[in-house]
Amino acid sequence: MMECQAEMTAYVVGKHFGLDTEEASLDYIADWTNNGAEIEDKFDMLREVRDVSKSMIEEMSDYIERQQTNVLDKVQDIEVELDPHAEDSPEHQKTAVGGLSEVAKGLQEQHFIVEETPDKLEFHGFDQMLQGVVALSDADDKYQVKMDMYDENGEVQVPLINQDTSLSGVISVVEGVLTELAHEDQLKNQISR
Repeated sequence: MMECQAEMTAYVVGKHFGLDTEEASLDYIADWTNNGAEIEDKFDMLREVRDVSKSMIEEMSDYIERQQTNVLDKVQDIEVELDPHAEDSPEHQKTAVGGLSEVAKGLQEQHFIVEETPDKLEFHGFDQMLQGVVALSDADDKYQVKMDMYDENGEVQVPLINQDTSLSGVISVVEGVLTELAHEDQLKNQISR
């Protein structure tokens, strides 16, 4: 009878996991039990088949879940190796934060007051007239630079720039805007003389 219980358990567990063993299992069970005539206590046997099947299914499900997690972790590690700058990778996050810190230092060297958060920098001149934001862009490995001139009421007077650039290009873009503004001031001073 144990042979029959083992086959029935194998059938139930296989069916749970999508294996089609019906034809072979049912013929085998029918042969062993003489089409059910030789089973003495059917309810006890079926209860035992149910309990053992349930236990096996739970153990196998846990094992499969652990293996899937391991495989997904390995795939993610491979993806990071192939593209360390992938948006969700820890390396990308380190690069982004480190990159923004470097930009903050460069802006401070340009005499800006910088407020740094994990995903962006806000900066302004001492008089609050020139303000900007540097943030991670949606484009790969790019930073969005936005700068505006404000009036004394805190309203945007002149939008200066809004573009995506590489990390090394952020300071160049800011310096370019400052140079342009300095030339405009020089022109205004020359005209007013």
